[in-house]
Amino acid sequence: MIKDLELKSKFVFLEEFFGKIIQDIRKDVRQEHLKKDKAFIQKHFAKNSIDKVSAEEIEKAYFTELATQGNDDLSNWVISKWILKHAEVYEYFVAELTKVNPKFEEISLLDMETGKSIAARAVDKFGAEDALIFSALNSVAFPDQIFEALKVEAIKQLAEKKDAVKKDATISVEDLIKQHQIDLSRLSERYENRIQAVSKKYIQDIEGLKKQIASMQKRLEGAKCS
Repeated sequence: MIKDLELKSKFVFLEEFFGKIIQDIRKDVRQEHLKKDKAFIQKHFAKNSIDKVSAEEIEKAYFTELATQGNDDLSNWVISKWILKHAEVYEYFVAELTKVNPKFEEISLLDMETGKSIAARAVDKFGAEDALIFSALNSVAFPDQIFEALKVEAIKQLAEKKDAVKKDATISVEDLIKQHQIDLSRLSERYENRIQAVSKKYIQDIEGLKKQIASMQKRLEGAKCS
């Protein structure tokens, strides 16, 4: 059963959400674990300065260590840090499971109706991703069908988030183009007004010159007659 998976298999089950797990505890990863575990750094980032390692490279290294190589000590550290960051999720499950059995750690398997109810409220409160991650990492006594349903919903929500990010990026680009067009229009209008002003002044200057020439011609003609 999914609730009974060994630690490395739990992270494989949560592969689509592993980036979120590490992202949620990124400060602990960089400021605590990576500063102390020299062997881990040498093993995964030997040729790079740890300050220059990207988030994607860190996620890949941790997934290799936890899901592929089965480092249980590090797995337990990651799980404990993630739970500390999501204490409200822990408190919810403790409260709900205690209603079923005050010694909730002794629950072997929740019945389908109770499990669905607890899972559904968890999704409403915290989102499907956090509900799934907590349930899998902490071996909540859900039947496999509930774990699979949570995973389907979590993948759906993850896809919706990615689409929203793409949409926001598209909107931002469109807004940038619109603003650029407005700026160009204003700049064009400004130069058109400047050209019109220069042209008007040029015409005025020409008219002035014409009057001056006409006046000079009259004076010359008067001088000839005298």
